[in-house]
Amino acid sequence: MDETLTCVCCGTEVHRDEVCFVGDQPLCRDCADEETFVCDNCGFRHWDSDNQGDDRYDLCPSCREEYFVACSECGRLIPNSEAWYDGDDDETPPYPSAPSTMTRGLMISFKICPTSVLSICACKPGIRLTICRL
Repeated sequence: MDETLTCVCCGTEVHRDEVCFVGDQPLCRDCADEETFVCDNCGFRHWDSDNQGDDRYDLCPSCREEYFVACSECGRLIPNSEAWYDGDDDETPPYPSAPSTMTRGLMISFKICPTSVLSICACKPGIRLTICRL
């Protein structure tokens, strides 16, 4: 039985115990480190060109679609379990947290008066305020 595989990127012969796989394609460790990422959600290795994460998450396309949504205020990715929708359906834009809750010590969203809403996006450093009249 052949104990080596050929790296699909650089052509180096790699011992079977030292090879990394992206799908069924063998890579040497150096090429795997340079050309691929490990999805923070599923833990599988994928090509860098398929990374659909942001500066906080490395995500494969299926995990990005299934488990994350972009914040409607700043565009950063939010795990579905932490997203809040301002409405009765999932059609309205997502926010990082439910109204009147604390996240990392910051109030995310609360009503100022019956006709106004104050939103604070806590996704990015700094504070972003949006005051909307209903």
